[in-house]
Amino acid sequence: MILPWKRFWVPLGGEISCGIYGNGFFDSPSENWAPRNEESARTLEDLLHEQCLFLFGEPGLGKSIALEQAFPGVDHAGGGDDTTIWIRFRDIPDAATFIRRVFDSPRWRIWISNDQKLTLVLDGLDEGVIKIKDFLAFLTSELRTAPVSRLNLVVACRTADWPTSSGSKLQNLLGSSRLNCSWELCPLRRMDVEAAAVSFDVNPNHFLEQVVERNVATLAARPTTLFFLLRQ
Repeated sequence: MILPWKRFWVPLGGEISCGIYGNGFFDSPSENWAPRNEESARTLEDLLHEQCLFLFGEPGLGKSIALEQAFPGVDHAGGGDDTTIWIRFRDIPDAATFIRRVFDSPRWRIWISNDQKLTLVLDGLDEGVIKIKDFLAFLTSELRTAPVSRLNLVVACRTADWPTSSGSKLQNLLGSSRLNCSWELCPLRRMDVEAAAVSFDVNPNHFLEQVVERNVATLAARPTTLFFLLRQ
Protein backbone atom coordinates (compact mmCIF):
# COMPACT_ATOMS: atom_id res chain seq x y z
CA MET A 1 0.00 0.00 0.00
CA ILE A 2 1.41 3.40 -1.01
CA LEU A 3 0.39 6.55 0.85
CA PRO A 4 1.45 10.14 0.00
CA TRP A 5 3.73 10.46 3.01
CA LYS A 6 6.52 13.01 3.10
CA ARG A 7 9.56 10.96 4.08
CA PHE A 8 12.74 12.43 5.53
CA TRP A 9 16.40 11.42 5.45
CA VAL A 10 19.32 12.43 7.69
CA PRO A 11 23.09 12.02 7.17
CA LEU A 12 24.14 8.44 7.90
CA GLY A 13 25.07 8.11 11.56
CA GLY A 14 23.46 11.43 12.47
CA GLU A 15 20.97 11.98 15.25
CA ILE A 16 17.31 11.27 14.53
CA SER A 17 15.07 13.09 17.00
CA CYS A 18 12.09 10.96 17.97
CA GLY A 19 9.71 10.92 20.87
CA ILE A 20 9.64 14.52 22.08
CA TYR A 21 5.98 14.67 21.10
CA GLY A 22 5.27 11.68 18.96
CA ASN A 23 6.05 8.98 21.55
CA GLY A 24 8.67 7.29 19.37
CA PHE A 25 7.73 8.69 15.97
CA PHE A 26 10.03 10.95 13.98
CA ASP A 27 9.56 14.55 15.07
CA SER A 28 8.47 16.65 12.11
CA PRO A 29 11.20 19.15 11.10
CA SER A 30 8.54 21.85 10.84
CA GLU A 31 7.74 21.65 14.55
CA ASN A 32 9.38 24.09 16.99
CA TRP A 33 10.49 21.31 19.37
CA ALA A 34 12.61 19.51 16.72
CA PRO A 35 15.37 22.01 15.80
CA ARG A 36 17.93 19.28 15.11
CA ASN A 37 15.65 17.63 12.59
CA GLU A 38 15.01 21.01 10.98
CA GLU A 39 18.75 21.42 10.43
CA SER A 40 19.59 17.94 9.16
CA ALA A 41 16.48 16.29 7.69
CA ARG A 42 15.96 16.39 3.93
CA THR A 43 13.46 14.96 1.47
CA LEU A 44 14.79 12.72 -1.26
CA GLU A 45 13.84 15.33 -3.85
CA ASP A 46 16.26 17.70 -2.11
CA LEU A 47 19.09 15.20 -2.49
CA LEU A 48 18.76 14.01 -6.07
CA HIS A 49 21.15 16.69 -7.38
CA GLU A 50 24.03 14.71 -5.83
CA GLN A 51 25.99 12.70 -8.39
CA CYS A 52 26.37 9.80 -5.97
CA LEU A 53 23.63 8.97 -3.46
CA PHE A 54 23.73 6.06 -1.01
CA LEU A 55 20.40 5.56 0.75
CA PHE A 56 20.22 3.44 3.88
CA GLY A 57 17.55 2.21 6.24
CA GLU A 58 16.44 -0.67 8.41
CA PRO A 59 14.16 -3.41 7.01
CA GLY A 60 10.54 -2.37 6.70
CA LEU A 61 11.13 1.40 6.71
CA GLY A 62 10.02 1.84 3.11
CA LYS A 63 13.24 2.67 1.22
CA SER A 64 12.05 1.22 -2.09
CA ILE A 65 8.69 2.98 -2.06
CA ALA A 66 10.26 6.31 -1.06
CA LEU A 67 12.77 5.90 -3.87
CA GLU A 68 10.12 5.12 -6.47
CA GLN A 69 7.97 8.07 -5.38
CA ALA A 70 10.95 10.39 -5.97
CA PHE A 71 11.04 9.27 -9.63
CA PRO A 72 7.34 9.43 -10.55
CA GLY A 73 7.84 9.45 -14.33
CA VAL A 74 10.04 6.35 -14.51
CA ASP A 75 8.85 2.84 -15.34
CA HIS A 76 10.38 1.12 -12.31
CA ALA A 77 9.12 -2.35 -13.10
CA GLY A 78 10.15 -1.96 -16.75
CA GLY A 79 13.72 -1.01 -15.91
CA GLY A 80 13.68 2.75 -16.46
CA ASP A 81 13.42 5.07 -19.43
CA ASP A 82 15.72 6.81 -21.94
CA THR A 83 17.74 8.59 -19.24
CA THR A 84 17.38 6.10 -16.37
CA ILE A 85 18.34 2.49 -15.81
CA TRP A 86 16.38 1.08 -12.87
CA ILE A 87 17.57 -2.15 -11.28
CA ARG A 88 15.64 -3.97 -8.55
CA PHE A 89 17.92 -6.69 -7.23
CA ARG A 90 15.00 -8.89 -6.28
CA ASP A 91 14.64 -9.35 -10.07
CA ILE A 92 18.36 -9.99 -10.66
CA PRO A 93 19.41 -13.63 -10.08
CA ASP A 94 23.08 -13.39 -11.07
CA ALA A 95 25.92 -11.31 -12.52
CA ALA A 96 25.10 -12.25 -16.11
CA THR A 97 21.59 -10.84 -15.80
CA PHE A 98 22.91 -7.62 -14.25
CA ILE A 99 25.43 -7.16 -17.06
CA ARG A 100 22.74 -7.76 -19.68
CA ARG A 101 20.32 -5.27 -18.13
CA VAL A 102 22.94 -2.57 -17.52
CA PHE A 103 26.21 -2.66 -19.44
CA ASP A 104 24.86 -4.54 -22.48
CA SER A 105 21.59 -2.61 -22.60
CA PRO A 106 20.77 -0.21 -25.47
CA ARG A 107 20.36 2.65 -22.98
CA TRP A 108 23.88 2.19 -21.62
CA ARG A 109 25.45 1.88 -25.07
CA ILE A 110 23.66 4.97 -26.35
CA TRP A 111 24.75 6.90 -23.26
CA ILE A 112 28.39 5.85 -23.76
CA SER A 113 28.33 7.22 -27.31
CA ASN A 114 26.58 10.55 -26.68
CA ASP A 115 27.08 13.49 -24.32
CA GLN A 116 23.91 13.13 -22.23
CA LYS A 117 23.54 12.29 -18.54
CA LEU A 118 22.30 8.93 -17.27
CA THR A 119 20.91 7.93 -13.88
CA LEU A 120 21.62 4.39 -12.65
CA VAL A 121 19.36 3.33 -9.75
CA LEU A 122 20.24 0.18 -7.81
CA ASP A 123 17.47 -0.75 -5.39
CA GLY A 124 18.01 -3.50 -2.83
CA LEU A 125 21.79 -3.65 -2.97
CA ASP A 126 21.75 -5.87 0.15
CA GLU A 127 20.32 -8.59 -2.11
CA GLY A 128 22.84 -7.76 -4.84
CA VAL A 129 25.89 -8.34 -2.66
CA ILE A 130 24.50 -11.77 -1.73
CA LYS A 131 23.73 -12.83 -5.30
CA ILE A 132 26.86 -11.37 -6.91
CA LYS A 133 30.16 -11.89 -5.11
CA ASP A 134 32.15 -8.68 -4.51
CA PHE A 135 29.47 -6.75 -6.39
CA LEU A 136 30.60 -3.22 -5.49
CA ALA A 137 34.22 -4.00 -6.44
CA PHE A 138 32.93 -5.38 -9.75
CA LEU A 139 30.76 -2.30 -10.34
CA THR A 140 33.61 0.08 -9.53
CA SER A 141 35.89 -1.75 -11.95
CA GLU A 142 33.32 -1.54 -14.75
CA LEU A 143 32.71 2.17 -14.16
CA ARG A 144 36.42 3.07 -14.42
CA THR A 145 36.16 3.00 -18.21
CA ALA A 146 32.81 4.84 -18.33
CA PRO A 147 32.25 8.62 -18.55
CA VAL A 148 31.28 8.84 -14.86
CA SER A 149 31.19 12.64 -14.96
CA ARG A 150 27.88 12.19 -16.81
CA LEU A 151 26.58 9.45 -14.51
CA ASN A 152 24.29 9.87 -11.49
CA LEU A 153 24.28 6.84 -9.23
CA VAL A 154 21.54 6.15 -6.65
CA VAL A 155 21.90 3.08 -4.42
CA ALA A 156 19.46 1.83 -1.76
CA CYS A 157 20.68 -0.70 0.80
CA ARG A 158 19.91 -2.01 4.27
CA THR A 159 22.21 -0.22 6.69
CA ALA A 160 23.76 -3.33 8.25
CA ASP A 161 24.54 -4.95 4.87
CA TRP A 162 26.53 -2.10 3.33
CA PRO A 163 30.11 -3.12 2.30
CA THR A 164 31.89 -0.08 3.76
CA SER A 165 35.34 -0.58 2.24
CA SER A 166 34.26 -1.26 -1.35
CA GLY A 167 31.55 1.37 -1.02
CA SER A 168 34.18 3.99 -0.20
CA LYS A 169 36.14 3.08 -3.33
CA LEU A 170 33.04 3.51 -5.48
CA GLN A 171 32.32 6.82 -3.78
CA ASN A 172 35.88 8.03 -4.43
CA LEU A 173 35.62 7.07 -8.10
CA LEU A 174 32.58 9.31 -8.43
CA GLY A 175 34.26 12.12 -6.49
CA SER A 176 31.63 12.35 -3.76
CA SER A 177 32.11 12.96 -0.04
CA ARG A 178 30.50 10.71 2.56
CA LEU A 179 28.80 13.72 4.13
CA ASN A 180 26.96 14.59 0.92
CA CYS A 181 26.12 11.15 -0.42
CA SER A 182 25.22 8.87 2.52
CA TRP A 183 21.73 9.30 3.98
CA GLU A 184 19.49 7.27 6.26
CA LEU A 185 15.69 7.03 6.11
CA CYS A 186 13.83 8.26 9.19
CA PRO A 187 10.83 6.54 10.81
CA LEU A 188 7.31 7.75 10.11
CA ARG A 189 5.94 10.86 11.78
CA ARG A 190 2.86 10.82 14.00
CA MET A 191 0.88 12.59 11.25
CA ASP A 192 1.88 9.85 8.78
CA VAL A 193 0.47 7.19 11.09
CA GLU A 194 -2.74 9.19 11.51
CA ALA A 195 -3.14 9.41 7.72
CA ALA A 196 -2.59 5.65 7.40
CA ALA A 197 -5.21 4.95 10.07
CA VAL A 198 -7.78 7.05 8.23
CA SER A 199 -7.04 5.16 5.00
CA PHE A 200 -7.80 1.91 6.88
CA ASP A 201 -11.04 3.36 8.29
CA VAL A 202 -9.52 3.20 11.77
CA ASN A 203 -10.00 5.99 14.29
CA PRO A 204 -6.51 7.58 14.43
CA ASN A 205 -6.79 8.87 18.00
CA HIS A 206 -7.94 5.53 19.34
CA PHE A 207 -5.27 3.68 17.36
CA LEU A 208 -2.45 5.92 18.63
CA GLU A 209 -3.72 5.57 22.19
CA GLN A 210 -3.46 1.79 21.82
CA VAL A 211 0.02 2.08 20.25
CA VAL A 212 1.31 4.10 23.19
CA GLU A 213 -0.45 1.97 25.79
CA ARG A 214 1.00 -1.26 24.35
CA ASN A 215 4.44 0.31 23.79
CA VAL A 216 4.62 -0.56 20.07
CA ALA A 217 5.43 2.87 18.65
CA THR A 218 8.65 1.50 17.12
CA LEU A 219 6.56 -0.96 15.11
CA ALA A 220 3.96 1.66 14.18
CA ALA A 221 6.70 3.97 12.87
CA ARG A 222 7.63 1.46 10.12
CA PRO A 223 5.27 1.08 7.15
CA THR A 224 5.40 -2.73 6.98
CA THR A 225 4.54 -3.32 10.63
CA LEU A 226 2.22 -0.31 10.77
CA PHE A 227 -0.02 -1.86 8.14
CA PHE A 228 0.02 -5.14 10.08
CA LEU A 229 -1.08 -3.35 13.27
CA LEU A 230 -3.82 -1.47 11.43
CA ARG A 231 -5.18 -4.69 9.95
CA GLN A 232 -5.35 -6.13 13.46
